[in-house]
Amino acid sequence: MSTKYPTSCAASLLSEDATQDSGCIIYLLSRFHSLDLFTIATGLLIRTTMRHLSWYHTYFCLTLVSALTLFSVGCGQSGPAVEYVKGVVTLDGTPLEGATVFFSPKGSGGIGAAGMTQPDGSFTLNAKSAKPGAGTAAGDYSVTVTKVEMPEFPNITEDDPRYGTPEHDRLNQEAGRAKPKAIVPEKYNSAETSPFTAKVESGSNTFTFDISSKDD
Repeated sequence: MSTKYPTSCAASLLSEDATQDSGCIIYLLSRFHSLDLFTIATGLLIRTTMRHLSWYHTYFCLTLVSALTLFSVGCGQSGPAVEYVKGVVTLDGTPLEGATVFFSPKGSGGIGAAGMTQPDGSFTLNAKSAKPGAGTAAGDYSVTVTKVEMPEFPNITEDDPRYGTPEHDRLNQEAGRAKPKAIVPEKYNSAETSPFTAKVESGSNTFTFDISSKDD
């Protein structure tokens, strides 16, 4: 069964109102049954935060996304049998650490699944209704990869002469206005535009996804 959401919510996602955008994204995230809408909502979230929000709003939203991801892929009623899935993600030939990999089922029968890449670029999938690292159900999937780096506040401690000065305030304000940096090109963030696909079959499955930073 596909997830429904109000027409007004869909329309607001195209508006310039960051508050409405975020609210509808959270609505989508709270209503999905597989990760198809989750992938779409994540792409919208990245676009929204980079267009509208300061780093701390972005951090809050992305933290919420991470929490919902862990909750959704780790909970639920028992589902179909799952197959072990692992893989490697590279960016311009170099292992990509800290990226989130989503497997979104094409059609019915699949189970949305997610994994986080390690320092060597490797990941294992954890599907909804499956034990951690178990993988996902056999079937065809669209694969998306996302990674966003957050701006950092200047590390000015109390023993620094700039602590509490106007310069300190200025640096903090500049950091607060800075936008997050998308490490992975936008085309890889959405199931509609990502060139990556995967066919999960019975047994152990291994995939390699090579990302080019030159792609728009």
